[in-house]
Amino acid sequence: MKSLLFAAGGLLLLLLGPPSFCQAQTTMPQPDTVRIRHISPVSGDMVEVAIDSVAFIKAVAINEVLFKNFSGQAFFGLGFAAAQYDGLNNLLRASEYPEVSENQLSYGGGGSFRFKRFVLGMEGVVYETKRETADRKTALSSSNVNNYLGYAWFNRAATTCFMPTVGLTYGSADITLTDKTQNTGTTAIGVLTGPAYSRTLHYRSTGLALGAHYEFYPFDAVVLKRCVIGLHLTYTARLGQGRYYADDFKQKVSGPALNPLLFSARGVVGFVF
Repeated sequence: MKSLLFAAGGLLLLLLGPPSFCQAQTTMPQPDTVRIRHISPVSGDMVEVAIDSVAFIKAVAINEVLFKNFSGQAFFGLGFAAAQYDGLNNLLRASEYPEVSENQLSYGGGGSFRFKRFVLGMEGVVYETKRETADRKTALSSSNVNNYLGYAWFNRAATTCFMPTVGLTYGSADITLTDKTQNTGTTAIGVLTGPAYSRTLHYRSTGLALGAHYEFYPFDAVVLKRCVIGLHLTYTARLGQGRYYADDFKQKVSGPALNPLLFSARGVVGFVF
């Protein structure tokens, strides 16, 4: 009887033991991987992914050593831009054209290269504004480029940075005035042969730019690279009076001094390489 019970028990272990053992083994993490939490770019949910632990440790170590000495970054920016258009609005008001706003939503991007603590960078800021009445329309587009030199102060872990900057801002404003009452053509040939009803004036200036950047550098364990998230502030003092052009920059004309980018605040996000 005992022999029969032992034989039955052995048969039961033989049938049930291996699958249960295999199932337990498949749920155990592999010894050469590490699991990290990551926001899925597809669903937006927090998920766990397994990455090679050796590659992860190596990438982190290399990134830390390189980042302490030099780095580059590219970023996109979105924020606020304030301009100085008092002189232009006086002319528009006298000519019965709509005035332009001095506060705009701006967008742009840029990049920089750092060696030790010294940073050389360039950033563009663009905005547009348009106002119109029943008879007339004023449109203004502005593209500004800031070339700067900065000095970076890091925290002990090199995860955040504060950087004062100094440089030059090359500002531009293209003003297009449209008199709708002069548009008598309803066909292409009618518009081409009819009286001119729209004209564009170009303004260019150079300014001294003083800025401050605050940046945070989170490490993305999935791509094994750092990212950059930050706030950039810039104040520009115009140098000289600037220049006006007409007829596709072939003719210089006189006019009031403007400042297309008096102040700008941008939130930036990008990648470190």
